[in-house]
Amino acid sequence: MNKLDEAAQNFFNEVLTEAKELSEIRLLEVDPRDVNLCVPNAPDREVSKEELRSIEYLNSVRDIKLHLEANALELELQLKQQQLAAVRAKRAHSESTRTLNYRLRDHLRLVESSNARRASSAETGSRQAGIAARLSDLEAREHRFRCRSEKFQDELKITEEITRLVRMSIERLAHRMQLIGHATLDSLISAVEAIRLDADRAEDRLEELRQQTDSMTEQLLGGKSLYDPGSRSGSRSGSKSSSRSGSRSGSRSSSRSGSRSGSDSVKAADNRYESDNSALE
Repeated sequence: MNKLDEAAQNFFNEVLTEAKELSEIRLLEVDPRDVNLCVPNAPDREVSKEELRSIEYLNSVRDIKLHLEANALELELQLKQQQLAAVRAKRAHSESTRTLNYRLRDHLRLVESSNARRASSAETGSRQAGIAARLSDLEAREHRFRCRSEKFQDELKITEEITRLVRMSIERLAHRMQLIGHATLDSLISAVEAIRLDADRAEDRLEELRQQTDSMTEQLLGGKSLYDPGSRSGSRSGSKSSSRSGSRSGSRSSSRSGSRSGSDSVKAADNRYESDNSALE
């Protein structure tokens, strides 16, 4: 707005200077006796009436033209003054409108703040009641969650105990199966031992038959034998006795130790299973 005012003032000053210059212009007045001004090429010639009339007509036309130009400049000056006044009035109106808007805005803010305070003071009780209700709801939810968590923990403990008992029963069953396998192996070993005993008895019987055959041969041949029965019987009896004693002692010790360890482990597993069942009950 300051730049606009400055430009309007400059234009107003320019119009004033032009008006002053136009007002200072003097109208050309031709003297009829001055022939040199009108007819420079013929100084000694007299000016006719027609020429004087034409000169007067030209002067009047020039006066009218200057008067019209002065009126136009005055009208333009008035228009610019009116425009400047309108601009200033518009500026003043805008400034007043702006200040009024600022005042109205401040007043509205004050009214809103007062209304908010009144509403807050009125809604404080309802808000407190709502907060109390929410807190009670949260406490109830927390209590339900704690109950569920405790129940889940109890169920988890029971599940772990059941899993442990199932594992123990599986271990016991596997141990029993192992013992059954050992018992089957012991029965097979005893059967093999019986077969070996029968074989040893058959060999002893065969040896007796050979000795009898040798004695009968000696009697028939008159005291001469084809081979030495004593050395054969000694070596055979030594080897047979050592093999029989080793196999019998090994099989008996292995079967006895396996059966004893299996029975002890079964008894221990039964005792643990019974104690666990009693504790669970």
